[in-house]
Amino acid sequence: MFSKKGFTPFRNSRIFLTGFTLIELLVTISIIGILAGIMVVTFQGQAAKARDTARKATLTEVMKALDLYYEKNGTYAVSGGGFKGAGAGWLDLEDNADYTRSVIGKLYDVGLFPAQKLTYFQNTTANNEYMIYDGNGGTGVPDTSGVCLYSFMEKENDTTIDQGLYDSYQMRYKLCKKAININL
Repeated sequence: MFSKKGFTPFRNSRIFLTGFTLIELLVTISIIGILAGIMVVTFQGQAAKARDTARKATLTEVMKALDLYYEKNGTYAVSGGGFKGAGAGWLDLEDNADYTRSVIGKLYDVGLFPAQKLTYFQNTTANNEYMIYDGNGGTGVPDTSGVCLYSFMEKENDTTIDQGLYDSYQMRYKLCKKAININL
């Protein structure tokens, strides 16, 4: 019949128990809980990286629109948009006397940008994720006719950003461009 070697519980008894012990269930549930916790932390980090990538893509789109504006007007300073109409400051702010029309709004008005508003990821009511400075008013711009775009980032840090923008506004990424003389 049965060998006496090895462990065969309750085979010879009248009661044959089936199922899992309490210890086995606790160990299994603990392992599942630990793995779920690791996945949540990993997912949150990846979601932040994805939002940062989307912010970079937004700045690239804005830079393309600014390049087209530069070709038509010979300057990156979008006339009538931004802080006091000088084409600098917050990219998408237009809620007070200093920001009557945003830079993005002006680019939209002249047909160079597909939307009047940008997508925000930090929170839905803030206009504080994107900034623009041209060479006439911004520090860190490559030359007096160039332009720099700045963005808030959750995960990435650009160490070349001016400390004032980095500390005060939490701008952690910049995209700059030198003006090219297209009149040969």
